[in-house]
Amino acid sequence: MLLCKKQGDLNMYSIDKYQFKEFKIAPGHRANYAILCNSEFKENQWGMKYSPANNYSREYKILPLFTHPQIPVRHKEGNAIMYKEGKSVITQNYLIITHFEGADVVEYYQKRGLPDQGEMERVIQYFSSATLPLHHMHSKGYIHSDIKPGHLILNPDMGTMSLIDLECTIKIGEIICGMSKEYASPEQKQMIRLLRDGEEEKAVLKKSQDECGIRPLFRWFDLLPGNDGENMARGKYQPSRNQQSYSGQTQQGYFRASGRKP
Repeated sequence: MLLCKKQGDLNMYSIDKYQFKEFKIAPGHRANYAILCNSEFKENQWGMKYSPANNYSREYKILPLFTHPQIPVRHKEGNAIMYKEGKSVITQNYLIITHFEGADVVEYYQKRGLPDQGEMERVIQYFSSATLPLHHMHSKGYIHSDIKPGHLILNPDMGTMSLIDLECTIKIGEIICGMSKEYASPEQKQMIRLLRDGEEEKAVLKKSQDECGIRPLFRWFDLLPGNDGENMARGKYQPSRNQQSYSGQTQQGYFRASGRKP
């Protein structure tokens, strides 16, 4: 049974008026998580996402749009100093939501081992249950847009998966929300480093772009109606001054990218 320790006990934490007994940090994740144990709450009723960097105001506004037992209900969002044994530690942004019993589906099977044939039927049941909250969101005209194992909380006793982390939820047809650098591939991070480093490395980057025909993609607007694209369609394409300096391979890249013949 989860109960807050008596005042004065060690390892007691609080943010605002909300108390929890464990400070968990997950490097590389956008949120840490704790189960609240205030006396006015039922046991395991509310959980708290908290982070000094991430803001939860968007998710706080999105959650009331949905009413489904496998989607968390919000309680409060805010910003306050975290205390340990009455001593200030760091300012945290936080979001209090329904606590779902269970575990990340991948972590669950890492501990349990690979499922056998009999377990596979339950796996199918679990993932089928995850479609229910998604269907509810879709019926409201929204999509989660950030589905991954860490956002599916499996409760094997109930045979269900709950959906969490709705901060990237968008209306159907809207532009996908930007992702943080944690999601970038090693190749993307290398590209950013090259773009920011010295002129010598920038020259190497430019050369490699010309050779593989990537550089034309950064000038895609030249092919749009109203620019050089219309002249190209009429067979009167005249490259701009910048384009005239590109290699023959790069010019061919333009035509490949546009689907037109030179």
